[in-house]
Amino acid sequence: MPIDTILIDSKTNKDLHTSEDPSGHPTLVTTDYGRIHGTFASISGTSGSTTTIVAAMGDQGITLTDLIVNIEKTNNAIATVEVTDADGNGPVVLAVVASDTGQTLAIAFQGNFATWKAARIEVVAVAADANVTVGYYRTPKNSTRTFAEWDALR
Repeated sequence: MPIDTILIDSKTNKDLHTSEDPSGHPTLVTTDYGRIHGTFASISGTSGSTTTIVAAMGDQGITLTDLIVNIEKTNNAIATVEVTDADGNGPVVLAVVASDTGQTLAIAFQGNFATWKAARIEVVAVAADANVTVGYYRTPKNSTRTFAEWDALR
């Protein structure tokens, strides 16, 4: 005779997450938040363009889970992926140069590659046509740092 059981977190008194496998059996979910709640956005940036690929909603933040970049070979071709905000804060995450050969790379971030409040991810294409896809999830404003707090940690 089956016994109904629920695992309860001793600190929060909330039940732990389960999900049904393809055959309908409940399975305890043991994975990170991004694998469950992540999504993606992609753009095709043309030469001389700056394109926002994903922006925070209000004071939320963004945590990157994946980054895929493809840039075609062109003289002086550079595509950068940047994190920025309305105040112009922010670093270049990645710069890809494709003067001699086309470049394709994929990064699966394993750390907490999070932005600050109200930040956005942009792609800047200089003399290049670039296709960029980012995997991400949004972080709530109460757990997202200001730029000054974020900058102090790097």
